[in-house]
Amino acid sequence: MTLLLMANQQSRPLFRRALLQGCVQPAFPADICSVDRAIETRQRFEKLLGEDVRTAPWQRIVEVGASMRPPGVVMPPFEVVIGGPDIPVSPLDADLSDFDVLTGWTADEACMWGKPPVNTLGFEEGTRSLAGRHAVAGHPAFVYRFDWQGPPPWFATHCIELPFLFGNNAVWADSPILADSTEAERLPTVEAFQGAISGFVRAGDPGWQPYLPEHPVIHHFDRAPTSSTT
Repeated sequence: MTLLLMANQQSRPLFRRALLQGCVQPAFPADICSVDRAIETRQRFEKLLGEDVRTAPWQRIVEVGASMRPPGVVMPPFEVVIGGPDIPVSPLDADLSDFDVLTGWTADEACMWGKPPVNTLGFEEGTRSLAGRHAVAGHPAFVYRFDWQGPPPWFATHCIELPFLFGNNAVWADSPILADSTEAERLPTVEAFQGAISGFVRAGDPGWQPYLPEHPVIHHFDRAPTSSTT
């Protein structure tokens, strides 16, 4: 979503610096995000709704939208429209090099969807691709990988970095992804992750070297955070 706002011609001026968590690739397939596909989806929705969307009850709108999804799909039927006046090209192809960027992924993204660990579902590829484009444009990004692992089957799953970002332990007290650790055990990683984010927000520097094609530095957040070129 943040990438879309950065690429949107109207909201782009609002940005200077961005934390991008999980830049999946390919995120905006041309056949799904086209203007023609959006028109078809809208017409199908209006037919199923059978009334004016501007006055229809929100419960009815949600019900019809859910009925349009294939079985097992949780995403809404309405996709981003690429090719219109607001977002003329995919954010993955747009020139976003004038923004300061801190971006990263988790080591086992796919575990969130029941897949085996060490599967990033394109998040690693998308993150590296974005950082590479920034480097080529002369405005290198900073890259991290969140390696801290919870118990099986979650490991370093998608979104596991959020409790460490917000530090609100009470909210996550019953979360299965943190079930085998204590607040005290997580605290060093919480402080390291929050320190990097706040340093980037304040001064554009999370505390390690930027990502360059010839020297792709990736900072690893684990029980003992380190930087490496991988």
